[in-house]
Amino acid sequence: MTTTIRRFVERYFPSIKHKQYKMLLIGLDASGKTSILYTIKTGEVVTTIPTIGFNVETVDASLPLGNERRYAETMCWDVGGCDKLRHFPKFFTPFVAGTDALLWAIDSNDRERLAESLEELAANVKLLEQMDTERKRKPPVLIIATKQDFPMAMPVEELEERVKKATEGHVVHVVGTTRAAPFRKGEALYDGFEWLLAELESKPSLSQSASENNTSATPLPLSALPDPRAPELLEKTLSSWVDRADAEAEENSEKFLQQFHDIALPSWDHYTHIRLAYVILSIHGRQKGKNMIFDGIERYIKESPNTNTRKFHFTMTYFWIQMVHLGIERLRLASEKASLEMEAASVATLTEEDPAKTFSQFLLTNPFLADGRLWADYYSTEVLMSEEARKGMVLPDKKALPNVVQSA
Repeated sequence: MTTTIRRFVERYFPSIKHKQYKMLLIGLDASGKTSILYTIKTGEVVTTIPTIGFNVETVDASLPLGNERRYAETMCWDVGGCDKLRHFPKFFTPFVAGTDALLWAIDSNDRERLAESLEELAANVKLLEQMDTERKRKPPVLIIATKQDFPMAMPVEELEERVKKATEGHVVHVVGTTRAAPFRKGEALYDGFEWLLAELESKPSLSQSASENNTSATPLPLSALPDPRAPELLEKTLSSWVDRADAEAEENSEKFLQQFHDIALPSWDHYTHIRLAYVILSIHGRQKGKNMIFDGIERYIKESPNTNTRKFHFTMTYFWIQMVHLGIERLRLASEKASLEMEAASVATLTEEDPAKTFSQFLLTNPFLADGRLWADYYSTEVLMSEEARKGMVLPDKKALPNVVQSA
């Protein structure tokens, strides 16, 4: 609505037309991108849940600069963590072409993955340069160092030195943000945007000039985005999951669950959540396993230094328990049916082997579990992201959750 009004004003009152810049916000998973985006959008700190699967969000930031206001359309990409963005160039190139500036989020408390973050930053900077070969001026880069209020956070001065090599040839500015800082004048995030807009002010907006000249760099509107749950993207996700499960097949369930108990899992992502639910439910059954998953995940989020900015989400956890249990029952019923037809040799059962060793087959039998936004078939965003859904079980408002018997 805001964009529509602004276009109306610019058309009929050209004397007060504003410049608009297009910015791309990316970074590793759990670096705080979604929180940054919604802080910009609302002006206040917003509690978010981890982005699961593929997601795209855009907001318009409006700031006074001198006697005028400047607008920055900020687009955030999450593809299992925006670090994977560079692996889908054919998919996203038309939408980020003409980007005026790059925003990169770094979890300043995560020293273990700083090298990975800098490597991905350098790769994405290079990719943007390759996409706009005719650009005469490299886009400025704003580094947003989140979680500066954490005790082990790297200071801004240290990060300024570390990002130089990854952003060589670009004008760079680093700001540090905390969990409680709103998007207001005088706060680091706001000041960072003021610096970025001032840096762009004396230069033509690439996104605007491309549109006006009708060049090949003209970015496509967000409405033209392909379905983020498109089969080709889900197929890539499932394939990577199966490869990962095969590589971890030698690691037994006991070791995996011990890592979970010790708050020492090597990763904390959608794949790990599904694997965790599968192993626990296969061994302990739904009734006991459900409680173990709820208690274990809530404890893990509270105690792990890699997840302690996240919030336990009751309804989301219940949803995935239900879906994994559905997958287990589907595989069990298929196995029983095959046994009756004297074809049991071609179908693995859940009781004969360690579930850690059958996880890849489970994924192939239930590919829908790789769809991180499967919940959108059952819940509206407003209902699932509500405070009530986070604290307790809320029933879906679109359609009922699948029943194991009905789905058999």
